[in-house]
Amino acid sequence: MLAEVAANTDPDQVNSHFTRPDAREFRTRHNPVDVVPESLWGDITFYPFAALDDQQIGYAIDGRTGEAVADWPPNMLVVADCGGNPIMLDPSVEGEVFFAIHGMGSWDPQPVAKDISGFFKLLIAWLETSQQRGEGLYDETYELDPDSLALFRDLAAAQCVDDRYIRNAIALR
Repeated sequence: MLAEVAANTDPDQVNSHFTRPDAREFRTRHNPVDVVPESLWGDITFYPFAALDDQQIGYAIDGRTGEAVADWPPNMLVVADCGGNPIMLDPSVEGEVFFAIHGMGSWDPQPVAKDISGFFKLLIAWLETSQQRGEGLYDETYELDPDSLALFRDLAAAQCVDDRYIRNAIALR
């Protein structure tokens, strides 16, 4: 897999899309192809470099016309999705990672992490919650069990994830 990652890592493409150092370093060192981690929202698919431009279709670019979507937040680049819901960041500045729900009539991305590192800390907290709670993760209506929710909050806070991001992540579920 390392050879595949290296083969899919075009430094010029990385530098053209990611001027913010944390995003450039993450994409250059890790280029998360074939990685589909579970999250609070479902499975996340990270896009390989070669597909980044094409993956903007349906988000920043209208798939029928090829024109820019009027209500798409400026400078936002979709780097992954969760069931079609975009995970995005502004690649030109250091800062937050956003999540939005499609099909709501307009895009309303909400910050779910202060940076890429914080995003992965949130994912780690979820994976630990899922592992610890097992069958008790959800109730009989497939809502998060209150004990699971409390454990997730505690584990995310222990990872130094700000409560504002924890609340947003839960609200977007």
